[in-house]
Amino acid sequence: VYGYTYLLSVDIHTGEVKRVVEDPVISFALTNETIYYAPFELRYMYVPENYEENPKGVVIFLASPTLYACDLTGANPKAVFTNETMDYIEAFTVIDNRLYGWLYEFDDVNHAFGDSYFGCIDLKTKEIIPAEVEEHPAFKN
Repeated sequence: VYGYTYLLSVDIHTGEVKRVVEDPVISFALTNETIYYAPFELRYMYVPENYEENPKGVVIFLASPTLYACDLTGANPKAVFTNETMDYIEAFTVIDNRLYGWLYEFDDVNHAFGDSYFGCIDLKTKEIIPAEVEEHPAFKN
């Protein structure tokens, strides 16, 4: 059983409620001009050959591989990034056309999302940039 979440706007003066995006979404990030959102989509990341005897071995993901953007009213939706094997929609924000957040790669060998790392996705160039870890001087010997 999956519950659907919708992106809504509420006029605080009139109480009028409108759907900004018609389809259900998993997550979104709001900027001054744009809403970035990941639509709900049931995807099978891995299905074992013996899935009938081993239904717990099936790995699903509940988000589209494509991130979309639209105006604050929901107008002008467009796809801005697609990656079939990465989860980048768990916790993110977008600043200057770059998505910052936790990134997870799907591991085809272990049939699971692997280690997470904080990183950036440049939505113009589509480059995925892991954050560099710098040791704080206070922790050096």
